[in-house]
Amino acid sequence: MASWHLYGTGAPSGPLDVWLIDSEAVATHITTGSDWCLIVETSAPFTGYDMAESGRIEVASISDETPFADHPPVRARDRLYRGADMADMTEAHLLAVRSPQEATGVLNIAGPYPWQAEDRRQLRHDPATLITQRIPEVATGFGRLGWALPMSIDRVYVSARASAVLGYRPRHGVPALLTEVHTSG
Repeated sequence: MASWHLYGTGAPSGPLDVWLIDSEAVATHITTGSDWCLIVETSAPFTGYDMAESGRIEVASISDETPFADHPPVRARDRLYRGADMADMTEAHLLAVRSPQEATGVLNIAGPYPWQAEDRRQLRHDPATLITQRIPEVATGFGRLGWALPMSIDRVYVSARASAVLGYRPRHGVPALLTEVHTSG
């Protein structure tokens, strides 16, 4: 299930809220706060509502598609420094649910990255060279697909605390995404 803001005759750009409903009918609500932080909670989907001249919020099933799907080049670039595969995110959430006493405070969930703290300057000014050195198969894959490597990476999300506290070990980085794109295309 998902909710979309509808205004006038324009098509919605993406969901505001998503509810993942498991085989036991437990709904996990996923949305973002006003500061773009991720909010994950157990709650039932709400019903749509009218906001007068500001439009309407519609809630409906999203069928077989994922509301989080970006284009593959966008996902691939994101997975170089901040993104994570849905399977890895799901595993992190399951680990948190199974160990609620440990899953307190902020736990960043991100993909597997080869970057070190001393890479910050080069990631900011010349990430293509570092990508080519550390993960040459990714540089080759981007080139083969005609995708541009990022010109600058200004931050890298680190999951060290989630790894230490929950045992989170992301497995699906950019190479896995490139393999997926190669086999499906």
